[in-house]
Amino acid sequence: KTVIAAIENVPDSTYSWWNDFKNNLNIELENTVKDKNVVRNRSNSQYDRSL
Repeated sequence: KTVIAAIENVPDSTYSWWNDFKNNLNIELENTVKDKNVVRNRSNSQYDRSL
């Protein structure tokens, strides 16, 4: 959260590429969260089957 807050505090006018950088970073973060959720769901379903 601290990193994201620091990124948001940088003025967009400071770097012309900053918006693209933020967008790419946000996409990577979202994909990472999705991947973790997929892994968690898989492990949960395997755990349920073993009960």
